[in-house]
Amino acid sequence: MTEQAKKSKKRTSFLTMLVIAILIALVGVQLIHLRSQIDDARSQLTALQSDLDAAKQENDALASALEKADDPEFLQELARDQLGYVTPGWPAAQMGGILESFRCL
Repeated sequence: MTEQAKKSKKRTSFLTMLVIAILIALVGVQLIHLRSQIDDARSQLTALQSDLDAAKQENDALASALEKADDPEFLQELARDQLGYVTPGWPAAQMGGILESFRCL
């Protein structure tokens, strides 16, 4: 082999190695980017699962309240707790001395 052929072969070999190295670097960057997207998707999935669990609990609570909607005791409890109603004859002293405006059931 002549010396010029050797230089040409070395140059070609160097360029081939350089192109391969650049391609490997680009693939590495893409893999890192994809990994970041996967991590983001996993955290979104976790947040959505948490939201779903909360919605299921709220749905169960509402279904339970709907089942109790005809129960007079439940309705009285609801009126006391959420609307401030009291039953007639209920002593206001049980409120610890704090008198608020109560409505009778």
